[in-house]
Amino acid sequence: MTPEEITGLIAGVASFIAILAKHFGPDAKMREQTANTEEQAVKLEGRLVRLETKIDLFWTAIEQNIPRLLKQPTHLLRDRLLDKMSKGDLSREEAKELMEDLKNDTEASDGTKVLALTLVLARLQQLVDDNG
Repeated sequence: MTPEEITGLIAGVASFIAILAKHFGPDAKMREQTANTEEQAVKLEGRLVRLETKIDLFWTAIEQNIPRLLKQPTHLLRDRLLDKMSKGDLSREEAKELMEDLKNDTEASDGTKVLALTLVLARLQQLVDDNG
């Protein structure tokens, strides 16, 4: 065997070892961890989307049904804003205005009205925070 053939053989073996090291070495573990992380991220994203959908359904039900429990013939502005909330047309400034009005409501004495007031205030706070 000539020196050139030996050098070529050594270079070939070294290349083969380098390929094996690359495929089965630390990089392989890194690729596996990355794949696992990506898979977990996709699963987490799916769970978050499902949760967000359920929460949106809850708040939609609150917006459409609960405000009518707080309406009174003596509070025309409040009633108008509650109607806008029920339709989903409430702006951030209107939400703030309605929050202030409802926070000052001292007439909430029965349990149903207290619960309605609490739920509407929570939703208004979320609307103000989300839009700001």
